[in-house]
Amino acid sequence: MFTVAQIHQAKDVLEYARSRRQLHFFCRTLASWGYPSLGVKATERELREHIQQFISEAAVALNNSEKVAAA
Repeated sequence: MFTVAQIHQAKDVLEYARSRRQLHFFCRTLASWGYPSLGVKATERELREHIQQFISEAAVALNNSEKVAAA
């Protein structure tokens, strides 16, 4: 399960990252959180899409867990 803070961190990375290297480093962070990783040769676009996918999936999972907890 991912946290709201992790989602916000991912959004910040997408907004402020200025290089492929910064994006790749954050994708390695995502992998350390248990999210699937990308290969070393991923392009900047692929890295940005991967981070965006994490944000989407984590937000859905977080929303679903809140609904279950409220029930």
